[in-house]
Amino acid sequence: MKPDEVIGLLADYQARLIPPILANGGTSEKFLGDGMMAAFGAVVRREGYAADALRAAEGILESVDAWNRDQMASGRPRLDIRVAVTAGLVAAGAVGGETRLEYAVVGHPVNLAAKLEKHAKVEHARVLCTRDALERALDQGFVPTMPPPGLCGAVRRRCDRAARPRGSRLGTAMKSALESGYRPERGATRVVP
Repeated sequence: MKPDEVIGLLADYQARLIPPILANGGTSEKFLGDGMMAAFGAVVRREGYAADALRAAEGILESVDAWNRDQMASGRPRLDIRVAVTAGLVAAGAVGGETRLEYAVVGHPVNLAAKLEKHAKVEHARVLCTRDALERALDQGFVPTMPPPGLCGAVRRRCDRAARPRGSRLGTAMKSALESGYRPERGATRVVP
């Protein structure tokens, strides 16, 4: 692709990421090449920040899936994306100097999210979140609409309860994944469609 085509492709793709973030109370913090960072509850405090982040992740995947179908139907390339979600305390504010200021969110959760996003490729996961982020989201009323086969133990039981009524895609997908022998890695919880 020519440089202007690459930039046009990225602009169109990134435009699909912003609406699900804003619709769930998040802010688009910065674009990082072909990626972006969003924050929930950092600029304006929100009690449901973790639930908002996971709802936005699901919305992003839906939006990008629809965009990819259009891309492929038009003979253009599709893009694979990965989303990482963490939760915790961050510092947010203007950083820089006299000639350039920018708003930044910094802290361990930000650094961990960057590492998880890279690890999602290794895991062949579209969304990776920490167990802590998922548990906070469930406490905040998050009901997963995507099957997360990497859940185990008490977290899986909580998702099963949250996803009722019975027969939901979540419960069926988790059961079949666990029956097929899948066992999650320690530390991060995979949430994949």
